[in-house]
Amino acid sequence: MEYDAIIIGAGMAGLTSALKLTSEGKKIILLESQPVPGGVGTSFKRKGFKFEASLHFVDALAPQEEVRDFLDEQGVSQKIEYIELKEFGRVIYPGHDFVVGNDFEALKIQFKKDFPLEAKGVDGIFSDIAGFSGDFDRFMDSKLPLWLKLILSPVLYSSIITTSCLTAEQFIAKRIKDKKLAAILGTIWGFMGLPPKELSAFYFLIVLRGCWGRKTAYIKGGFNKFFEAMVDKIRERGS
Repeated sequence: MEYDAIIIGAGMAGLTSALKLTSEGKKIILLESQPVPGGVGTSFKRKGFKFEASLHFVDALAPQEEVRDFLDEQGVSQKIEYIELKEFGRVIYPGHDFVVGNDFEALKIQFKKDFPLEAKGVDGIFSDIAGFSGDFDRFMDSKLPLWLKLILSPVLYSSIITTSCLTAEQFIAKRIKDKKLAAILGTIWGFMGLPPKELSAFYFLIVLRGCWGRKTAYIKGGFNKFFEAMVDKIRERGS
């Protein structure tokens, strides 16, 4: 048997690559050492309970978001059922307790209420986040060749360049002086593994807007159902 590609590992990257290649008519073989697909993102059962190994949340799964669009195009969405998530989670600090509802406007109101002296800074940092997000989306949506987009980035997408030169801590400190509020704004770092003083502001903002600022969904039955649906589609295409 001859293949156009051999993909080693049926984790999220391997499965996505296999989906994309088979959608373009390529013949592939996907190899995995574990008995189930999904890599570190799969689900498992213990004593009657189902647990997600890591993927209790994935951004951009809401309708018209980019991951959902990709799954719709690939025919995977027809094999699974989405459960819309109305909130990301709950943030608890001494004296501060609120639910993150995937809504930056609601967060601004909450922060101004809890830290009235930082009202101007709150408006400023969310304005910075909006500017970065706008430039990022324009960069991704542009039809220009990648090499030309990179050359023109300092002019067309300047906030991406300036943000990439900062840590998350430095980005927050430009606008926020209250250390408690700065800590709350940086809470999402635990999702990425590095503290704000070591974390790239670029990566921080990508995850922050995806998890705290935009709607998403969960896969009914767990993310193992998601990976099984991807495998089914790959097999349907003859790979």
